[in-house]
Amino acid sequence: MRSNIATDPDREGEAIGWNLVQHIAQGKKVSRVVFHEITKEAVKKAFANPREFNRLLVDAQNARRVLDPHCGLSDQPFIVEKGRSD
Repeated sequence: MRSNIATDPDREGEAIGWNLVQHIAQGKKVSRVVFHEITKEAVKKAFANPREFNRLLVDAQNARRVLDPHCGLSDQPFIVEKGRSD
């Protein structure tokens, strides 16, 4: 049986879901479902199209969690500008 995790559709939600799997569902089949609106159609579509966790989003959230206390919000515009790959 496959379980699904539907946390917020951002990198923090991705990290929360991934950590849930690591702590309580390791070794079980777990998918990630994402929807941006709470409507019958959106939820049905999300559960019809589950996906694996995006480790890049999880790593980005972990980096953000580590950097925020050190850099703070005052340095955020600089980091965002330097992180862009135009």
